[in-house]
Amino acid sequence: MSEIVTCMVLIGILILGSVTDLYAQSWKDDPNQHVMVDMRMRLYRGERIFGSYRPRATRLLSMLPDYTPQVEVQLSPYGGWADRKIEGTGFFRTQKIDDRWWFVDPDGYLFFCTALNSIRWGAAKDRSVTAPPVFERRWGKPEAWAYETVDFLRTNRFNVVGTWSDPLLLKTQHNKPQAWATVIYMMYPFGRRYGAKSNANNMQFQNHCIPIFDPEFEAFCRDRVKEKITDEMIHDPTLLGYFVDNELPWREDALTRYLSLEQSDINFKKAFEWIKKERNLQSQNVDIDTLKSSVTSDEQKKFLVYIARLYFGIVSKVLKDRDPNHLFLGSRLHGQAIRLKPVFEALGEYADVISVNYYHRWTPRTSELKNWNTWSGDKPFVISEWYVKGEDSGYKNTDGAGGVVKSQADRGRFYQNFTLGLLESKFCIGWFWHTYRDTKDLPNGSNKGFLSIRYEPFVDLVDKAKEINAQVYPLTSYFDSRTSKN
Repeated sequence: MSEIVTCMVLIGILILGSVTDLYAQSWKDDPNQHVMVDMRMRLYRGERIFGSYRPRATRLLSMLPDYTPQVEVQLSPYGGWADRKIEGTGFFRTQKIDDRWWFVDPDGYLFFCTALNSIRWGAAKDRSVTAPPVFERRWGKPEAWAYETVDFLRTNRFNVVGTWSDPLLLKTQHNKPQAWATVIYMMYPFGRRYGAKSNANNMQFQNHCIPIFDPEFEAFCRDRVKEKITDEMIHDPTLLGYFVDNELPWREDALTRYLSLEQSDINFKKAFEWIKKERNLQSQNVDIDTLKSSVTSDEQKKFLVYIARLYFGIVSKVLKDRDPNHLFLGSRLHGQAIRLKPVFEALGEYADVISVNYYHRWTPRTSELKNWNTWSGDKPFVISEWYVKGEDSGYKNTDGAGGVVKSQADRGRFYQNFTLGLLESKFCIGWFWHTYRDTKDLPNGSNKGFLSIRYEPFVDLVDKAKEINAQVYPLTSYFDSRTSKN
């Protein structure tokens, strides 16, 4: 009898999970709740090619049943929700309230992060002949640009200056506090000792193996944070927190990859020691090729947890020792890593917030968002990168992971559809669109920005984003109330 009861309970759990997923995506079955937008997805076949345009079901703010946008949502000085206040600590933190996760701003107001990355007036990556003359004619000085840029952010309800920006310049230009986030690279520069090289997107490590077993890594990290995290930053209430590194190569076959390194490499030696201990192998005469071919799926998972714990344990400890006041925002997972439970399990032990660079999705997958929260032991997440490119921009749009749509209006529709899916999740506490503006001269670049290379806003995208950004807080209540009714 007990077996029958147990079986029925399990079936009930599965049914409830299916109902929740079905409810979350039910708008796709109702033609009154979506429009169709064509998008080309990036294909990974060794070359930077894209598939054909395919229509995608797209939900817009105006199509939400029984939702009336609030004319004016009152905000805290930091851009938090003025109607919802709890205890403030003087710095940003996270808290779960009524089953929904939140940032909490320094004054105690609930806070949802809406950000743009790479908000800067000039940088080494911005190699163009178009932008500098436009900048000189329009502003002349970085301070004038910064004042107008902060006004653009606040007008369009972006409340955080994202990574790779000029935060110290931007945060001084208005009388209200300007929140910001930054990235501290630790494994990237350390990996160069092992021949790791950066390409246009991230760091390429030998055989996709980060040198986590090197005994000098922790000391390197301590020197690194002393250099990069100033005393002013430690006491800065406007600093949201730190990302560490970006898109590290977490792989499900990590053990096999480490065992394929040069046998003189400390990272090979430690992986070899690990598998021998795991199997209780006493002999020193072990054939490596035979060993690699016999590695099991369970051993791969255990080893992946092991190296992820080493990495996240070291960087989080070093970070918190240097700056106990601010949040550790994770390491910007991407690609295969967002499907690897062992990585989330390890990261959840150390990070305050999980960060995911989320591409190749027109609509966030409910099951993925749930997995990230569950696997990490109930940690909130932010989308640290996402975007789509417009064919009408004149760019070739071949670089970058984001898909391609036909127009800036379609980019705006994508923004609304994607963010509504995130707001519907109770685990998401923010997003960082990548990027603030386009940085390469036509046609050899990609249309990732909210502004063109000439600093001109893409109005159709901006307007659609503002509509959502301005309604973020009441939308959380809207989705929560509909979930409770079902």
